[in-house]
Amino acid sequence: MNEKNENENEIINDENKPELEQRLFINSNNQINDKENHISLNNNINPEEEEENNLKKNEIFLNDEEKEFTTEQINNINENINNINNINNINNNINANNNSSFQFNPFQKNINIPKSSNNLTKEEKEEQTETNLRNLLTELSNIKQQGNNLFNNKNYEEAEQMYKEGIKKIKEFMEKENIEEINGQIKDYLMNINEINIQFYNNLSISLFKQQKYEESFKKAEYIIQNLNQEHTACYGRILYCLIELKKIILANHYADIIKKKFGNSDSFSKFKDQLNKLEIINKEFSDKILKQNPELKKEIISINKDIEIKKEIKKEEK
Repeated sequence: MNEKNENENEIINDENKPELEQRLFINSNNQINDKENHISLNNNINPEEEEENNLKKNEIFLNDEEKEFTTEQINNINENINNINNINNINNNINANNNSSFQFNPFQKNINIPKSSNNLTKEEKEEQTETNLRNLLTELSNIKQQGNNLFNNKNYEEAEQMYKEGIKKIKEFMEKENIEEINGQIKDYLMNINEINIQFYNNLSISLFKQQKYEESFKKAEYIIQNLNQEHTACYGRILYCLIELKKIILANHYADIIKKKFGNSDSFSKFKDQLNKLEIINKEFSDKILKQNPELKKEIISINKDIEIKKEIKKEEK
């Protein structure tokens, strides 16, 4: 009986062998297709979906083979590039305004972005300006003290460099700092900085004078009078001395006239006496030299002087 059943099973298997092989073939194909994701095994698949899948497969194949991008892919790439550039610009602006190593991370949550000067309130801007001015004033005071110590030790060249550094720092600060409103405290800081700036120029002029750099010393002293609006007696005396040493007689006479008008009736006029006397001697020597070379000019000058004297006498008589 058992033998019969076994034989029957064998017969059944033999008869169904083609069908089994077919099933194995289909299962094998299904596994391959599942792995490659090229077709669906769903017997109820929609023909339109199958066609769309095939088109996508072909499109990917073409892109891989021909190394080309679709319009949508190119737009996505450009958008990502723009996002990266925007992030870099944000980082650069933040670092420039805050001098910090802060980096903006778009994926970081609860980030605290430092404020730029453009985003500050009026009160915050004033507070920041006051802090910057206070820090600058402290730094300038230290530079001035170092320069004065060098000058007192007769290190005039090194003192010159310190005063130049102070002037440079003030100039750079004023060009960079945007002071929108001047209140009481800011005004005080600015006045103190201006005073130190004048001291820097005056001390620089003296340091140059001590090194017999008369041209540079004259220019710094003249800058104090003309641009910083300071009527320093010492500056006028230094200017006159430098111009005489430089043999710029015409300009020296010009400043001599200014000195006589400004200080002629003051006690400080005696400070200019030596240089004015020296200038008169130079003028006389120069005049004698010119007149000796040109006798006719001498006669003309004598004639002009006589006319001047006559006019003076006439005015006295009219009074």
